[in-house]
Amino acid sequence: MTRIIRAELIRFARRHTMIIAAAVTVTFSIVTTLAVFSSAQSSGIPDSRGQTTLAVLGDHGGGTEAFALGGAFAGFFVFATFIAILAGEFSGGTFRALLLRDPRRIRVIIGKFAGILIIAATIVAFAEVSTFVVSLLVAPTKDIEISDWFSADSMVAGLGNYATVLGGVAGWAVFGTTLAVIIRSVPLAIGVGIAWSGPFENIVAQIVGTWIPVLSRPGSRVSHPTRHHRARARPRDTHGRPVHGHRSHSDPRPRLPNRCVTAADPPTHATLLQRPVRDPATAC
Repeated sequence: MTRIIRAELIRFARRHTMIIAAAVTVTFSIVTTLAVFSSAQSSGIPDSRGQTTLAVLGDHGGGTEAFALGGAFAGFFVFATFIAILAGEFSGGTFRALLLRDPRRIRVIIGKFAGILIIAATIVAFAEVSTFVVSLLVAPTKDIEISDWFSADSMVAGLGNYATVLGGVAGWAVFGTTLAVIIRSVPLAIGVGIAWSGPFENIVAQIVGTWIPVLSRPGSRVSHPTRHHRARARPRDTHGRPVHGHRSHSDPRPRLPNRCVTAADPPTHATLLQRPVRDPATAC
């Protein structure tokens, strides 16, 4: 697996590939920073649509706030990249040639996934640094104080933003790799991913969000699966053994007294229905 990871790193280490990746990353940083700073509100609280406030940008971690907000939109690009690389090797026959060197299919897939994910982690780190530099240039135009950006708390916030964005990238990478291995066609896998990320994901989320409160209600059978069987449980003695002859309250048969049946008793219908005494100490 180490050789497979090294091969992926060597393939990315070409000058042409690195120049393209750096240009795309810098462009992403510039566009994201300008969009976040231009849409920042003068007051209020940040919302869930990617908008923030000038107070947040001037606080600890404000230098990487644009990176954290823009990283949420880079997931689909990572998803398409993983599909293009892995599904392209399946459809082009390159993956079959790799199996001649290492016949373990799962090992090859995991090695290629790990190699590409290491490259993605490096690009994410470079994107955060470039976004921070662009934020330093844009902040004076918005009268934002940047003295708190160089504190220890800002460093911790930056590491937290990096971990959050990298976690999202890893999730999209797993999704793209799964579709690439199953479908093995770049256009079809990307189409399935777009369909799932668009309407189907929202539909499934609404269905799950509707059924989870229903299943968690106190009267639901799913939330209390043993509630209806608890009343039918047989009683047990002090040693944990079940007590024979126990009848529930809903049993229509008549209750008979627990007494010994001797040979002197007449063989009536009631004595024939009585239970024999199993304890020798109380036997007649």
